[in-house]
Amino acid sequence: MVIEISLLLALVSITNLIPQMEILSKLTESEQTLQLNKFVAENLTKIVISTGLFILISFFFGASMASFKFTLFKEAVQQKKRKLIETFKESKKFYWRLVKLRILTFLIFLIALIVATVVLSLLNALLNAITSQKILTVLSILLLAPIFLSIYFRNAALYLDNLTSTKSLKQSGSFFLKNKTKVTLIVLIIILISLIPFKIEEYIGRFSVILMLLISIWSNLFIFNLYFQSKTSTKNQPIKNKKPTANKKKITKKKITKKRK
Repeated sequence: MVIEISLLLALVSITNLIPQMEILSKLTESEQTLQLNKFVAENLTKIVISTGLFILISFFFGASMASFKFTLFKEAVQQKKRKLIETFKESKKFYWRLVKLRILTFLIFLIALIVATVVLSLLNALLNAITSQKILTVLSILLLAPIFLSIYFRNAALYLDNLTSTKSLKQSGSFFLKNKTKVTLIVLIIILISLIPFKIEEYIGRFSVILMLLISIWSNLFIFNLYFQSKTSTKNQPIKNKKPTANKKKITKKKITKKRK
């Protein structure tokens, strides 16, 4: 996560993105389009290289440390005590599955983005820009929110259930469908807490990065623990006594008649 955030900040810095965004906000819609095209054309090489490095580090190199981190969380919620070297060796078993999971997650949101872009172009052709953007915002929330919530526990499912990348996504979706209200409230609380460093950044300065890391660790550990406790409580639920079937009833009746004879 630290490497990925650093690369993202580097991308913003290299391409001089923030000043460009401030300029765009002061222009009309047609001027914004021209300025944006000009910015992309001038910084295309930088954008491609930075984005490529970001994807490469995020999907492959960053996955190694992320796998180690998630394995630590797994052992923490399961109350297992191991040496760090043993935990690191264990994390290697999940490496490629985590990489595949990240790629699948990226593709899911990429498809959603493509769908949103197509819908926006269709709406722009039928309606004015302001109305189409409002409709698209509502549709995007309705489309992306369920996807985001349904895959939120994918990492916990991968490590705690020892599943494949595709089965982890399915299990995460199944967990969300069974606990819609709980998952939605928890995700909202985590998002609100995650926004705190941005709100108080001007007061605490560089310590906001440390606070972000602490919140990230806490939120991941909380998600793993919640998933583990939910699965454990489900397994420990007492099985209700089933009613005797028709055949069993007949057998018991025969035994009773034999005893009377």
